[in-house]
Amino acid sequence: MSKQVDEKKEKIHELLSIYEIYSLDNRNYNNVIWQFPTALLAANGLVIKEIVNQPPFIIIVLPIINFAFIHAIFKLSRHQKSIIFALQKTEKEIKEKYPIYDKCIPDFKKYTKNILNISSTNIICWTLLSINILFFLFEAIRITKIIP
Repeated sequence: MSKQVDEKKEKIHELLSIYEIYSLDNRNYNNVIWQFPTALLAANGLVIKEIVNQPPFIIIVLPIINFAFIHAIFKLSRHQKSIIFALQKTEKEIKEKYPIYDKCIPDFKKYTKNILNISSTNIICWTLLSINILFFLFEAIRITKIIP
């Protein structure tokens, strides 16, 4: 009997350790994903301020560079989503094997309205990409002298 109790304690300790690792990883990704777009926009503002009077073929380099950074944000968001799925699997296992902990695990979907089901990370990524595409197109049009 004591051996079963010890094994059960060891298993929950293992699950909680895994959960802790995933939670920390998720927080780290979250910090980067929320700070990165702000830094990118601020850097773009500073660069544009300095090169605004330069020829369009120089300015068009900025949205090209931005595509690489935006790609990195998309990639980070996919990695974070994988971590979230792993967290959810761990939560499910904890709930199934140790129902006493069921009340300790937050259920965000239960209290979420439909509009909040849209991932904020996806909104940020797609908004940055859309703005960058418009910026690129505007500068490309200026290069062809359609817009002065």
